[in-house]
Amino acid sequence: MSTYKEIEYYPVKLRMDKRDFFLIWYSSENEDRIISSDDELEIFNSLDELINFSKSQLLRLNLEEEISFYDLDKSTDNDIEEVLNLWNLFTDIAISVNISFLGDIHGQIRNDVYNKLCDDVIWKKEIAFFTDKEQEFIKEALIEGKEIIRQEIKKTK
Repeated sequence: MSTYKEIEYYPVKLRMDKRDFFLIWYSSENEDRIISSDDELEIFNSLDELINFSKSQLLRLNLEEEISFYDLDKSTDNDIEEVLNLWNLFTDIAISVNISFLGDIHGQIRNDVYNKLCDDVIWKKEIAFFTDKEQEFIKEALIEGKEIIRQEIKKTK
């Protein structure tokens, strides 16, 4: 089992409601998470603030790779890769704060949508085509994911 000092941590930049902020992402024991405390995200207003926190917690922060950036104000229309990236981010956040996310509730539509996203983006098997019902599910999942983040931001104010 990994200890927090052995894990490599990565800054993540998000833009939402015309505001930029940072989170810390990590992967441990096949589980991806965002740094949180007492089921609340650690949200940073600047990269410097994030770096200072990482130093104070003795985290191995990877600043050599490009910082992942998610612009939640931008439309994801026709960008399957961005949809999958956001979906996975929302999953990591939901797990980190111990709440449910529509995109993780397994069912026929959810499974079909996620498999199509992975087939298109990761395995490049085929170009994803979504039914109207599946498109509506994607829209609802992305709206819910953004709302989860909004609620987490409110907790930090």
